[in-house]
Amino acid sequence: MKFLSSVRSVHPYALALVAFSIPLSYRFSLYALGLVYLLSLIGIVYQPYTLRLSKNKLSILIVLFGLIHIISLLYSSNIEYGVSDVFQKLSLFLIPLAFIPFKLSKTEIKLSENSFLVGLLVSSAYLLIRAAYRSTYLTPVGVFFMPYPVGVPWENYFFYDLLVQPHHPTYYSMYLSLAIVLFASKIRCNHGSKMKLVYIIAILFLAGMIFLASSKAGILTAFIILIAILFWVLKRKGKVVASLILIGFTVVGGIFISRNERVKNLVNAIELRNSAEIPDFDKKLIADNLVRLKIWGSIPQTLNNFRWITGVGVGDTTDELLKVYKKQNIELALDEKLNAHNQYLQTLLATGIFGLLLLLLILGYAVVISIRDKNMVLLIFLVIISFNFLFESIFERVFGVIFFTFFILLFSTHSSET
Repeated sequence: MKFLSSVRSVHPYALALVAFSIPLSYRFSLYALGLVYLLSLIGIVYQPYTLRLSKNKLSILIVLFGLIHIISLLYSSNIEYGVSDVFQKLSLFLIPLAFIPFKLSKTEIKLSENSFLVGLLVSSAYLLIRAAYRSTYLTPVGVFFMPYPVGVPWENYFFYDLLVQPHHPTYYSMYLSLAIVLFASKIRCNHGSKMKLVYIIAILFLAGMIFLASSKAGILTAFIILIAILFWVLKRKGKVVASLILIGFTVVGGIFISRNERVKNLVNAIELRNSAEIPDFDKKLIADNLVRLKIWGSIPQTLNNFRWITGVGVGDTTDELLKVYKKQNIELALDEKLNAHNQYLQTLLATGIFGLLLLLLILGYAVVISIRDKNMVLLIFLVIISFNFLFESIFERVFGVIFFTFFILLFSTHSSET
């Protein structure tokens, strides 16, 4: 049918638009996803047999993971918050539908990957230009470059939150890490020395952006994946040469990481956490740096009386955490109404052991797919996600759900050249 053929031809470009929009704006992503859903629904209506979800077990697991959150509403007291939380996770249901009706070719998958890279490079360039603009002051006596906001000398337009706004530094660092992996895959597939040089420069630029974004989890993630892709790219080289390059990178990378202000503050906080001879202001900084440890330690108290089996329900996660924060006097977490800052613990708290096992099953099955298909991009993407799950409740933000669901399904799609 000509109409269906036209829809099929537009579908991969709509997916590419989603990929392009992710590092730009999640609102833009929602509009792009709306187009994808429309095309997918048309494909499903004209090809109802495509609804045989059993062909894609990963999609089934992701949908079930979303469903278990809806079920937890049945034993949540705060239904209003629970419904809001479930709406943020709608992509767990909808994005799998986007990959059902039409089989993607390798070329079409590459289209989305390249679109994501372009979107991220555009976004990063914009953030740097904006930081430079904010730092430049025109006065009657000349032009001054002051990256530190007036009255806030510890902030910097080229550093952390002020640089990446409205993005979250950890999430933006995940985007940058994934882009590094995609450029590394291009180095492996490209035999032209000039293009390889371009890709290497792009990787160095993205690594620099991660350093400036200064998410501690993001920096550690980048360090891990850079070592992984070096091994991946260099494995055809002589063992001695590859080993020397890896050792050199590890040393240089370690030096750069140790010089990052937020990393230094964290190390300082760990070293001085039990010291009584430090000013009150420094005590507050130390407490802020170590608040995650206190939050994680408080989770068991919210899961007493066998609630670890079913969880407290998505509607009551924040209320239960706030009760414990108040009891344990975790002031920052209480004032900011912080979540668990760990996706594994957040899932356990909301949906119990069954939800946590289902999340681990999704990650584990995706690892199996990556090994079976020798898909290094998917495998390293899972490393990025799994590691950041340790420090952030990724699914508590819409763009976190979109990023995870879209790319895990894109990279795990069984494709063939058409």
